[in-house]
Parts: sequence; structure tokens; C-alpha cells
Amino acid sequence: MTKVLVVATSQLTRGGITSVIKAHQRGKQWTDYHCKWIETHIDRGKIMKLWWFVKGLFQYILLLPQYDIIHIHLSEPPSAIRKLIFSFSLV
Repeated sequence: MTKVLVVATSQLTRGGITSVIKAHQRGKQWTDYHCKWIETHIDRGKIMKLWWFVKGLFQYILLLPQYDIIHIHLSEPPSAIRKLIFSFSLV
């Protein structure tokens, strides 16, 4: 049973990445691959952004050993920079 951990922006955030992941959630592959969405960013104030990042990082650290594939969604450079810590933990 392959399990996929998806690291991306919040479900509450407007935008393309959120729309794409929500579309995948409605697909059969989401349940077939036991996908879990870790939310690491929200488009709100600085404190909420920091809280979302820290909460997501802790969830990621706890869940990482249980998953076979890690899918990290990136967009512009700020998104990629935020997600570096998630990708470095895979090495």
C-alpha cells in the first residue's frame, strides 16, 4: 500500500495549487494512495503564516516515517524557499 504525503499551501488559500490539490482530493487516486495534505502556508497575517508553517513542519516530521512518497508543491521563489526545510529533511 503506497502512501503519499502532500506538502502544500492551506486549503483555505485561494490559488492554483490549492485548486489542483482539491481536484486531486476528489479523484480516486487520493484514496488509492492514502494521500494526506500537510498545509504549510496561508495567505493571512505574519503570525498566522508563521503558525501554519510551524504546525505543518511538526505534522511533517511526525508523519514522514509513515509515508512512501513525499510530494512537495512549489510555485514562486518565496514558496520554494519556505519548502527547502521540508526537502532537506528527505536527504
